[in-house]
Amino acid sequence: MTKNQLNNTWENLADNTANEVRFVTIRRLDYGETADSFTEKLFDKWFPTPEAKAHQTLVVLDTLTNNDAIRIGDAVKEIMSDDIAQSVVDETIQVPIREDNKY
Repeated sequence: MTKNQLNNTWENLADNTANEVRFVTIRRLDYGETADSFTEKLFDKWFPTPEAKAHQTLVVLDTLTNNDAIRIGDAVKEIMSDDIAQSVVDETIQVPIREDNKY
């Protein structure tokens, strides 16, 4: 899938459901920071209120360590459980990275 196709898919998702996805890749985290802690802080900074968070999904990938994390808003949880969200980062993202270094 190309960048444009992915952007179009996410735009259609937002138009049809009001749910938005943000995918952030970073080269490395600051010392002592984890993908989870960074994602939590970024999610809170970008979406400071429960209303702002409700329809958001944020996925972060640290390309140096290949660690990732996901945060989803309450409205997203109605259609994607925390277990499924965790499966996205543990399996959908991590398996291709571990097997073939595919990003």
